[in-house]
Amino acid sequence: MGTLVAGFVTVLGATSLVALLARRARHDDAVPTLEGWALADRAYGGVAVWLLLGGTVYTAYTYAAVPGLVYGAGAIGFFALPYTIIVYSLGFWMLPRLWTVAAEHGYVTVADYARGRWDSHSIALVIALTGLLATMPYVALQLLGIRSVLEAGGIYPSGLGGDALLALVFGVLAIATYRSGLRAPALISVVKGALVVSVAVGVLAA
Repeated sequence: MGTLVAGFVTVLGATSLVALLARRARHDDAVPTLEGWALADRAYGGVAVWLLLGGTVYTAYTYAAVPGLVYGAGAIGFFALPYTIIVYSLGFWMLPRLWTVAAEHGYVTVADYARGRWDSHSIALVIALTGLLATMPYVALQLLGIRSVLEAGGIYPSGLGGDALLALVFGVLAIATYRSGLRAPALISVVKGALVVSVAVGVLAA
């Protein structure tokens, strides 16, 4: 158990450190614009975006929410598999055009695109609010996922101590994202992808 906890803490600490140092990926150590913060200056190519999107798949949604849905509701939970395949295939077909248009006009968010495309602040506001409301339960799910991981690692105390540890871990990742923008989750996605592949290879080879 001691080795398991030590390995878990090492991975968690290394991942958090990578997130905090993500800002150094920019040579001038500054993120002066919203475009630089939210889109990493539009500098990521296909491989980086592929890793980033992969990182959005392998989250608490995949490891906790979907298995819980399958366990509780049955086969309907398998919608996540074809949904992911279809959506990401369509995304890699359609989104390059959206990227080109957004780069030409300086759009940063989907709401910016809607305002420019239809010249409507109301539509842009609705899209922005919808995105915020849809993100809230997803953030709550990530908190649940962090707690589940800490419990599995054997380092989640009961009571207020557990809540404090959860707040600390979430706070570190939130600060990293606040400081570095998209660069933080992008680098974490690379680490996460390497870990997932390594574990998969190890399991198959065993």
